[in-house]
Amino acid sequence: MSKQGLFYLYAFSILLVMCATNNLLFTWFLPKGLVSAIGIVVPLLYISNTKCDLRKTNLILCFIWGIICLYQVVNRGISSVASLSSRLGMFMCVASVIVIPMSQKKELLRYITKGIAIIVAISLPPWILHLLGVPLPHSKVFLMDDGVHWVTNYYFFLTGDEYNVMKFPRFRGMFVEGGQCAPVCVFLYFANMGVKLGWQKVVFLTALILTFSLAGYVSFTICYILYSVMIAKRYKLLKTSLFFVFVISSFTYVSVNEKSPFNELIIQRLAYDDEKGIAGNNRTTEYAELRFLILMNSSDRYFGLGRELAHSEDKWTDDSSGIKKFILWNGLIGTFLVFLFVIMLVWYNRCPLAVVLGLCAIMNFIVRDLLLSPMWITIVILGIFVLFNRYIKEENKTTCTVVKNKKQNSYS
Repeated sequence: MSKQGLFYLYAFSILLVMCATNNLLFTWFLPKGLVSAIGIVVPLLYISNTKCDLRKTNLILCFIWGIICLYQVVNRGISSVASLSSRLGMFMCVASVIVIPMSQKKELLRYITKGIAIIVAISLPPWILHLLGVPLPHSKVFLMDDGVHWVTNYYFFLTGDEYNVMKFPRFRGMFVEGGQCAPVCVFLYFANMGVKLGWQKVVFLTALILTFSLAGYVSFTICYILYSVMIAKRYKLLKTSLFFVFVISSFTYVSVNEKSPFNELIIQRLAYDDEKGIAGNNRTTEYAELRFLILMNSSDRYFGLGRELAHSEDKWTDDSSGIKKFILWNGLIGTFLVFLFVIMLVWYNRCPLAVVLGLCAIMNFIVRDLLLSPMWITIVILGIFVLFNRYIKEENKTTCTVVKNKKQNSYS
């Protein structure tokens, strides 16, 4: 197989593992053992036939990532071959992404961006038809294998239990939740800053808006403002200000209607609640909150309840998400390792946009404990590396221009 053919096999495998581990609709028929085998064999085959970037910083990141994967295996008492293979596949995929050369990181990010944009774009037209009331073929409402998500399969997109709240299907595409689709769109948007993606960015922004994800809206807004301030270009600040004036004005106009989706799914969730702050701060159940308080006042806070939860029939954390759930499972040590990995990743590739993307990852991790999933962490790693490389090139170009102008002035 040619080097180019091997790369596309590798890129396809990484994208497949990302989608399968997040239970995207089209991966449901794939055996988990096959996905694990692909995640182990293909990255190993690829890096063994590629001159990897084994600089010290990359090896340190691989080491921390390996510690995180090993910690979860030991902490949860994982012993089955299937589960161990899944963890090994997760380690191999992410570690290979860290050590492949920069040129291939750029190409892999481009491939993943285009692939996910196509996956999301395929779902948008039939979802709009469904929104307009056009009858579409679908299966009955059913509970997924994870025991958490009730969904209806429309074959090109999913709908879920948002009908219990209001008669409006939040867009989720082929993802099992709109709250899982939105962060991926935000990550890919910022990971590709400085690249003219055209239709792909339009797809990501459209999907983000239609998910009505409060976390997605907030993280995008904060990061876009930070990006504009850090770039410090007057036209960028002006464009950003006009953009947000337009968006806020439009949403304010829409939210005048109390039954509008934006009012019920965003505005009302921003209302202040005496017990939990804003009303949208509902990521954990009352029982999970109680167990979290008990945990933080016991010696179990360091390692969490991973082994107990993994072998318990009562999956009482399933209806919760976010940093508290992650601490319940992994303890303060496991949580510290994740923050350490992101901080070191940003530190080794420090530039304004890398900081923005790293902050975006942390904000979404606090809200939804999925940062370690291949879908999230792969995009974040690739984005930070590529943004730093682009920043260095632009800095060098600026430096060369200044030096050249000084020489010309000295001769004149």
